Amino acid sequence: MRDLCLLKAQEENFLKVVRVEAFDNQQLKWENSASSSSSSPLTKIRRLAVYYLGDHDANNIRREYINLEELTNHHHLRSCQFYFFGNGLEISGWEQIKSLLKGFKLLRILDANSMKIKTEEGKLPGDIGNLFHLRYLNINDSYIKSVPSSIGNLRFLQTLDLRKLLHFRSPFDITIETSTSIPNVLWRLEQLRHLYLPRRIELTGTSKLRLDGLSKLETLEAFDTEYCDVRYFPKLTNLRKVEVHSRDPKDLAVILKSPILLNNSNSLLLPSLSFMIVGDFETEEEQSLLRQLLGCHHLRKLELRGSLNPVKKFPDQFPPNLTKLTMWNTELEEDPMPTLEKLPNLRTLFLGENSYMGKEMVCSSGPSSINGGGGGGGYGGCDGGGFPKLISLELYYLRNLEEWRVEQGAMPCLFRLEINGCPKLKEIPDELRFITTLRELVIQGASEALQQRFREGGEDFYKVKHVPTIILSQVWLT
Repeated sequence: MRDLCLLKAQEENFLKVVRVEAFDNQQLKWENSASSSSSSPLTKIRRLAVYYLGDHDANNIRREYINLEELTNHHHLRSCQFYFFGNGLEISGWEQIKSLLKGFKLLRILDANSMKIKTEEGKLPGDIGNLFHLRYLNINDSYIKSVPSSIGNLRFLQTLDLRKLLHFRSPFDITIETSTSIPNVLWRLEQLRHLYLPRRIELTGTSKLRLDGLSKLETLEAFDTEYCDVRYFPKLTNLRKVEVHSRDPKDLAVILKSPILLNNSNSLLLPSLSFMIVGDFETEEEQSLLRQLLGCHHLRKLELRGSLNPVKKFPDQFPPNLTKLTMWNTELEEDPMPTLEKLPNLRTLFLGENSYMGKEMVCSSGPSSINGGGGGGGYGGCDGGGFPKLISLELYYLRNLEEWRVEQGAMPCLFRLEINGCPKLKEIPDELRFITTLRELVIQGASEALQQRFREGGEDFYKVKHVPTIILSQVWLT
């Protein structure tokens, strides 16, 4: 069906697919096919998809050479998307692509997602600012390290995706994130609706990024108060989805005074809110901020990195619509499970290093409701006791944890369980055998004796024999 759609699309000049093997001087090596013959000239198409193959499947390509001039004068082109397979893009190829962009004067969509450029500079060309009609620009997950100031000229831009994650495959699948240099011109993009910032930003000046001109902004991802000027956040009154990283209580206080957060009764105004908080809540003023944050009914995702209060107790109030909770270094001394298991919509729970300092943890089969609930039926139609919709649970470096009990009926929807670096944990709960939805069990940092108990024929194998994927390792993931 896909091939038929592509054939019809190219027959009608709706789009053109160019499969590029290599960039060679002023020529492209690309696939020859019936649909890419002279009967379907490039001068008529408005949508272009470029597949850069590198050495991927190169032996199956029938080569034909075309001059770059056939592409550089495509003033009629509206959409250009790049797809990369095989090796990264060499410097010469990147220079050729930059030269192509100069001819796409009326381009509205430029998608360079996952463009791997083998160059130290990794700069987005300054000519990008000449594409005045651009509505969509995506350099997500690319090697581009620097954005030019000319990007501020794109007054019609509606979506800007600058996210960047560089993956280095290893036995532990480590993910490393590098910084992106961004000039302080984003505030000039008055038509912007969706802005996805990288997690780490290198500021080109002395001041933080201004976003005060973006009154139409609906999506804002990775707004980090370390790089973005928090004073302008209250002016973003049209937000529908926002992810905030706060590292200072004073910044958090400004954010919580935003009109979109003050109108807490209208969950339709801001249906999706995510927070990552770095720092301790020690003073009474900081405790008040935490209570205010936890009172936001539209809070969906929350990551806490620091102590929650001087007495190391877990808050008894959490937003009922929370779907994901991550905790690091909260140093809780009382079991958080009795509170968390009542959250009706919690799907992902990650208890990181030093989040819980106690020796015992209990997941009960008690009723699942907190602050009015949030709809029946969990993952796969699950229903039942504590953690009624929890799908993923990770226990990471809980060094003091010795005993973990799970009552029958708890976590009826659990799909994935990972236990990493809990050296004192004596055994996993017997009641796991009743969780029929469990499909993946990962135990890292386990002793050889514990591993033997869960292998086929071991004394505890009956607890997990229904789980299709079981991974056991003595190595701790750090």
